[in-house]
Amino acid sequence: MDDNDIFKLSNDNNDGNNQGSFEKKYFIGVTVVAIILVIVMTLVGIYIGYSSGIKKLQSIIETNPTINISGSGPAIAVNDVTKVVESSVVQITAENRSQMGTSVSRGSGVIISKDGYIITNAHVIANASGATSIKVALHNGNEYIARDFKIDYAMDIGIIKINAREELETAVLGDSSKLEKGEHVIVIGNPLGTLGGSVTDGILSALDREIIIDNKPMSLLQTNAEINPGNSGGGMFNMRGELIGIVNAKSSATDIEGIGFAIPINSAYAVARDLIEFGYVKGRIDTGIYAVDIPSFIEMYRYFGTTEGEYPAVYVYSVDNRLSSQINPGDKLVAINDTAINSLSEYNIMLKNYKIADEVKFTLKRNGKLINVNVVLQENKG
Repeated sequence: MDDNDIFKLSNDNNDGNNQGSFEKKYFIGVTVVAIILVIVMTLVGIYIGYSSGIKKLQSIIETNPTINISGSGPAIAVNDVTKVVESSVVQITAENRSQMGTSVSRGSGVIISKDGYIITNAHVIANASGATSIKVALHNGNEYIARDFKIDYAMDIGIIKINAREELETAVLGDSSKLEKGEHVIVIGNPLGTLGGSVTDGILSALDREIIIDNKPMSLLQTNAEINPGNSGGGMFNMRGELIGIVNAKSSATDIEGIGFAIPINSAYAVARDLIEFGYVKGRIDTGIYAVDIPSFIEMYRYFGTTEGEYPAVYVYSVDNRLSSQINPGDKLVAINDTAINSLSEYNIMLKNYKIADEVKFTLKRNGKLINVNVVLQENKG
């Protein structure tokens, strides 16, 4: 058999060479398999790491309160939320015309219905001479005259109505009972009455903050977002673009910043709904007495034209006809059901414990004598 034959019989003289060739091939094969295993394991590791990272990212998105408008996906920026909600916030100018001249109150409001209802603060529109003296400027610059307005002083909520010649952008209502401290929020309003559409941001510093405003107890949201005069009645929004509060106050002390307040939307909208449907807030009590705070002789003279009296104290300024035979203007309110009254805020806090049809004993002081009068509480229909 010549050397060109494909098949050759092995012999003792070439056994060593054949063994070396086999070992070489075996080593190469093992090396290739090892490389393949390393590549496969690397790819598996990359896949596992990628899957773990995706799951972690999804977990962050699901638990992060700053998610997009649809309720899923990554956090969105303040400017994105602003684009969605700013058209629902308006500027309000309320004029009071009298023989003494014209005074102007400026604030903000939020559109809550396609047919033109706007929620704001009572104190923004309270001094308006009438509905037609309230002007509303939309985000696009178009202006309208209000045709109707209603006020609830207890919650500092006002409702105005415009007849717009265009489609209005309404706010999407959130649920203020589900808010969390530290949640990111934005505030849109008309600071200083001239800077309409201004946006500030911050967090919810506290929930259900019990404070006294104009001698009335209120449970409010607290925020560190900047709030200035003119922001009153504007909207507080969460990062889903939902309206969660109506801005109504800030700390006015010169050495305090970053403390502002808003009426939770659940409370504010309930009041607004009653004002629209009934013209008053159902379920509120009416004592028949209009009381005033007299902290000093200045207020005593302002209300009653005399400096004689006791102060600080709470006095009856006016009374309904149903009680006029028993209670007089100028009577000092001493106690309710034997609990002493020292300020108008205390008086209002005490009354929150009673409901319609309750009988309440008022202790009054007139000409140095104490008088007890029992009053059956009625529903306050404004």
